[in-house]
Amino acid sequence: MGERDPRHERLLARYLEKELDRRRLIGMSLKAGLAGVLAAQLPGALAGCVTADDDDTAGDDDDVGPEEAPVGVAGGSDPVQAAAAALELAGGLSFLQAGQSVFIKLASNQAEAYPFSTNPDVLVWLAEQLRAAGAGDITCGDSPFFGDHGDVFGPNGLQAAADAAKIPLHDFRETKEWVTIPTEEAPDWAPALRLPAVMMEADHIVNLPCLKTHFIAGVTLALKLQIGATHPDDRGYALGSHDNVDRQIAQLNAPFTPSLTITEGVQACINGGPSSAYPGTEVAELGLALASRDRVAHDAVGTAILRQFTSEDGLLLLPTPWDLGAILESRALGLGIATPEDVQLRFEGVEAALAQAIEADVTSAAT
Repeated sequence: MGERDPRHERLLARYLEKELDRRRLIGMSLKAGLAGVLAAQLPGALAGCVTADDDDTAGDDDDVGPEEAPVGVAGGSDPVQAAAAALELAGGLSFLQAGQSVFIKLASNQAEAYPFSTNPDVLVWLAEQLRAAGAGDITCGDSPFFGDHGDVFGPNGLQAAADAAKIPLHDFRETKEWVTIPTEEAPDWAPALRLPAVMMEADHIVNLPCLKTHFIAGVTLALKLQIGATHPDDRGYALGSHDNVDRQIAQLNAPFTPSLTITEGVQACINGGPSSAYPGTEVAELGLALASRDRVAHDAVGTAILRQFTSEDGLLLLPTPWDLGAILESRALGLGIATPEDVQLRFEGVEAALAQAIEADVTSAAT
């Protein structure tokens, strides 16, 4: 891994301790993926209790994804109520222990408001739910598109929502402490992949993406959401070409494991995107929300939902949702559910025909 300064080693060790704890709490294998590799490579004096092999609860090397990771899909016209129902179907906040810290990863690629950015009302609701469940420090944040240098969180309402929820909102353009991932572990991010320490050192990471199509990646859900967590310089350099964006998405997700993803899609971008500036962008009232502790299963279901409403050829030409590039690359790295047969879909308030269509699309790869 090369020479590192002591400050970098301390940041890496703190992050790894939190990452391995996150995996224990949601029942995911400690040995699989990048965190297990890095823990084994750390000097013993720094690794200490974060070495995955020392933990009796670690799963087999080929275990991936949470042991119990249903995907809840709920219908409704009220965004908060739909999100709450989806969360309940997905198992609620039972993973959270009293006093643990939570970082909420927002979708705020630009100053454009919901449904192109996280719904402010859902952010306030989630903070209230986390606090009621006993969470300690709660923070949130994101970084806009690297070409956007102006105020983003004011116009899209997320700063006001964070203030109302009494939680800090971090603009990663101003972040000072970063965890540097070794280049050999994220080669498509050379010369560097840096992720914010404030997120990486939280006891839990909760994603709040939007339900959107994307003109490059096909969709932007839990996996694509994390591009907003990268250092602005790395993001600007690495994403200059779109040739390897799917591998880049998977590699930047590999160092950490979110405990939960909630996507409120009562309104959704079903064509174009990620903002209204792109030709052909279309917003529709879908009246849906989904949630899961497994980000890969979540994104497969979210893609299946969008495939029921979009006219985008790129999505419709995929044989199944599992053939989306970012999902293929993420499964190859062991970042989520092992097989489509393992998906547990739970519906509430969704029309029977739509639920059947979503389920058929999600499970089609298993037949």
